Amino acid sequence: METSLKIPVGISLCLLGERVRYDGGHKLSRVCTELLGRHFDYRPFCPEVAAGLGVPRPPIHLVASDRGLRALGVGGRDFTRALLDYADSVTEQVRQLSGFILMERSPSCGLVSTPRHGSAGGAAGEPGAGLFAGRLREHFPDLPMEEAGRLRDPDIRERFIERVSAYHSRFR
Repeated sequence: METSLKIPVGISLCLLGERVRYDGGHKLSRVCTELLGRHFDYRPFCPEVAAGLGVPRPPIHLVASDRGLRALGVGGRDFTRALLDYADSVTEQVRQLSGFILMERSPSCGLVSTPRHGSAGGAAGEPGAGLFAGRLREHFPDLPMEEAGRLRDPDIRERFIERVSAYHSRFR
């Protein structure tokens, strides 16, 4: 059995070209597949599909409420608990990783860019983490994580590779 010399890194499944997004599309990232794929052995995750949202599906939005941040679909259906439960259920899998690449602006996977909406619509504060990404950060505060869009910047990409390699050397 051949052992991979690549570093195990989690990735949002849509970034690998899989049609799992709400609109039935994908967000294939050639930076991830062609450049970073030389270094990393990807372990794909799609919290929305795993939480039972289906493909295609109505979009969900993060809504600030008196009960905290909620993932609400069209008609007000609440997917918050399902997304958080999924994040909690994969902690042992994530523990085996040395980094994570997430889809920006996603209500589940965005790391810093996910819009927040008020209960009456419109923006509610600064963008932040999606529910899955935020929960990962709670469980693994030192795990190197980055949004795929930011990895188009060569300096950010190089620093991410360095951070993942250092984490891998330290914890594996």
